[in-house]
Amino acid sequence: MAAQTARDRKKQRMVELEEELARLKAENKQLCQQNENLRQVTSVLSQENKTLKTQLETNTCPTPVVTRIVSEATPESAALGTPQPQEKPRILVQLTTKCLVESCVMMIRYVRF
Repeated sequence: MAAQTARDRKKQRMVELEEELARLKAENKQLCQQNENLRQVTSVLSQENKTLKTQLETNTCPTPVVTRIVSEATPESAALGTPQPQEKPRILVQLTTKCLVESCVMMIRYVRF
């Protein structure tokens, strides 16, 4: 009787461990995918940062934000001449970035002279 109980407990423990293993494998897969996505985003942002630093050092102005917004706009917003609601955060970030870059360029020019 005691031996049967021990076997039953061992079997139950094995089932629990297999379920835990399956859960951890699924979580690991999800985290690996998330990690790869973050690596890609980091790579893109690093390249963009490098480009912006180069532009800042050489005092070249990036493509005007308005031109980029018009070229990247959806056909609906281009037809209406106003940005769609989903475009507003992106436009705000672009305008803020442009203002910051221009401010930095002006400060560098001021400091050099």
